Amino acid sequence: MARLIPHTFREFTWSRDSGYRLWESDRRVVGSGAHRKTYKPLERNDNLFGQFASIPQTPEGVLDFITKFGPLTLDGLQESGDDVAAALEGARSMAGLLRAVGEGQSPTQLPTQRRSIRLTLRVGYPATSGTLTVLPETLLDAIWLQLAEALSSGAQIRRCEHCKAWFAAGAGFGRRREAKFCSDEHRILYNSLKRTAGTG
Repeated sequence: MARLIPHTFREFTWSRDSGYRLWESDRRVVGSGAHRKTYKPLERNDNLFGQFASIPQTPEGVLDFITKFGPLTLDGLQESGDDVAAALEGARSMAGLLRAVGEGQSPTQLPTQRRSIRLTLRVGYPATSGTLTVLPETLLDAIWLQLAEALSSGAQIRRCEHCKAWFAAGAGFGRRREAKFCSDEHRILYNSLKRTAGTG
């Protein structure tokens, strides 16, 4: 019987263009179609779900996220581009879930939220190794899967005191459970601004 390797979805590979723009009266985000590069968005981004859930609820907020991390869906890889309204709805839904968990509600106590995530199963090489790799099909699927891992692992959901972005704290997420900031950089910035305000 094949054995499922945990956390293999972090090997998920995605692509992004060198630039993106808003199109059709800010209803869609489309790529330039040039200089597309592949990368692993989850490899060094333990808090992609927190960043997505915290985007400004504007077309520019969607544009900024996609410019940094690439399109959210398979449509985003095509000329049609990503739907801005759908992206904003996804971010709101994720933010609501994070807010509820951050306020102390258990994920099992929350109203059921149905979210279809498309996954690809790949047999390890050589096939005799009997391993299965689970990979999401799109960046948005990967973000939801990363969130599911955080919630199922008992991570502490917090909101950064500097940028107000949601983040997971605890073992495996790069931040201590009692952390108040999503990164050391934001901790330093917050304390620096606080000192400046105190001397002004």
